[in-house]
Amino acid sequence: MCAAVSIVRSQLLYLHVKIEKGMVHKINFDDIRPFDDSEVNHYLGLLLQDEGFQHILQFIFKDQAKINQVKLLLAHVHTIKDLQLKFVYQMVEDLILKKSTDGLTSSGLDKLDKNTSYLFISNHRDIILDSALMNYLIVLEGMNTTEIAIGNNLLIEKWIEYTVKLNRAFVVRRNLPVRELLMASKKLSEYIRRDITQKHTSVWIAQREGRTKDGNDKTQQALLKMLNLSNIKEVGEGFKELRIVGEPITSQIDLICKDEPISTQIEKLAEIIDNKIYSSFKLWPNNYIAEDILNNSSNNLDQYTAEQFDRFAAMLDEAVETVPGDKDVIRTMFLEMYVNTLINKRKSME
Repeated sequence: MCAAVSIVRSQLLYLHVKIEKGMVHKINFDDIRPFDDSEVNHYLGLLLQDEGFQHILQFIFKDQAKINQVKLLLAHVHTIKDLQLKFVYQMVEDLILKKSTDGLTSSGLDKLDKNTSYLFISNHRDIILDSALMNYLIVLEGMNTTEIAIGNNLLIEKWIEYTVKLNRAFVVRRNLPVRELLMASKKLSEYIRRDITQKHTSVWIAQREGRTKDGNDKTQQALLKMLNLSNIKEVGEGFKELRIVGEPITSQIDLICKDEPISTQIEKLAEIIDNKIYSSFKLWPNNYIAEDILNNSSNNLDQYTAEQFDRFAAMLDEAVETVPGDKDVIRTMFLEMYVNTLINKRKSME
């Protein structure tokens, strides 16, 4: 992989030289980019005619009068911004925050410049909900929403593809032969860097492919190697150019020795990102309850109530009975999903 990366970096350096000499090289991103304003009406029209999308509207809204109101609203949307502010923003507020949460709070956005683009790298629980909630908070702060990386494995229906691309999602192509994967990764890397450094558009991407199965969030070094494929500078300088957020980690990148092998620099950058994510974890009573149950201890009694313990224990029993397989293994895996978050948070504070 290191040899392949070196070859691609050489190619990118050659590309950079050609551009400096006035030989403009334009990459076609049409197969991965989101839709733009000029395409909104066309794809909204296709979406409103799609049978699968009709079923989704019926599932969400139930009442036909409400469904008709939604269709009328979408028929009068002409830009991505209008779609997000008039429809998506309201959906997040009404259907998610008001109906399924006790509220949403955040911290750290005050550390960002509203007029600067960033690369948001975060852990991953739900590819749609993670980015939707973050963008909801960003809008409240007066910032523009980010573009969102989404795997092509999730685009199993046309209405899904239309929906996410209308909401500023770009496609990460996966499960390709090695050579095709390298070229797709290079294009993706170029696209993300262009968004941030030239179009001044922020990007959200998960720290790893797929959701963690055990709650042990780790940044895949392959992700960082992909981002580095479009870098024609020193490793650290190239990543500083992307302005990565936990909170911005520019100063920590300066601590990575540029004389070390690229693989070592990438490894250290992954550790920096992991530590930022861990230190930002919000711990809940369930994390402490799971640790006490797993260890058969009572060390965290001050972190939860008896009612919270009983509620979690009931959820644990239901999961063990519902999921097929060895009951002891399932029980342990379920508990570790909560406990590993707690362990990583503690390590980040050492």
